[in-house]
Amino acid sequence: MRYLLAAAVFILSGGAAYADPEFNRYPVGSIYNGPHAKPDFTGKDAVLFRTRIRDASKKPINFSGEYSLQTWGCGTGCETGVVVNIRTGQVSFLPSVESSAGDATFVDRFQYKATSSLLVATGTIGEDKGTYEYLFRMEPSGLVAFGKKQISTENEASIQADTQAAPTNRDQSENYVSVLKAPFSEGIWRLTFVAKSDKLAIQSISINRGNCQISSPAGETGARLKFGDRWSVLVKCNPIELVINSDQGSGKITWDN
Repeated sequence: MRYLLAAAVFILSGGAAYADPEFNRYPVGSIYNGPHAKPDFTGKDAVLFRTRIRDASKKPINFSGEYSLQTWGCGTGCETGVVVNIRTGQVSFLPSVESSAGDATFVDRFQYKATSSLLVATGTIGEDKGTYEYLFRMEPSGLVAFGKKQISTENEASIQADTQAAPTNRDQSENYVSVLKAPFSEGIWRLTFVAKSDKLAIQSISINRGNCQISSPAGETGARLKFGDRWSVLVKCNPIELVINSDQGSGKITWDN
């Protein structure tokens, strides 16, 4: 048995373009139902993480028919992990995936299924800038990277937001703040607040009457802005109603869709 590091991540700078990932396009033939092999600890990294690897080797199969994939944090906004072949004991490590500026805390860094060999990593790997979806496929030799797609950059988000239809209804809040709405990724939107007064303190916001999860870059619930400054949040819904509470007053903005 061999120890395998998912070094395929280092070739991703030339990754090919691809359509939205579909796990059923990469099916596995069957789900292994035999005894759990002892994990292979060959290699210094495997020894360093032997407790996590042992834990993973005892868990049910959740990836690519015969693997147990387990993740853990590697710093603020960073996630990595290990993949253990339950049948052979083979060990592979996941790349370290970090959040980018404005990235959502509720974004799943790794998406996978027991019935598919496809692994999707969302965030930033290595020297990339912005947020990407990286595609890996589990093969007998280990994880193989075969594509990536940039799904957001700060500049792109601003351009997209500026081309969105204006809010259909707003009140006195337009005197001190503009709000730009733009799609970020599937099921997630970005709201960008632009100060129109010399000093603006956004104290709190509520979206869709509190029925929408909100994520900001540093977890803040408000912001202090000067004229022209921007503050962005990501929301896990299609925002149609926004209530802003600030030192300039309270206001409500609505969109048709």
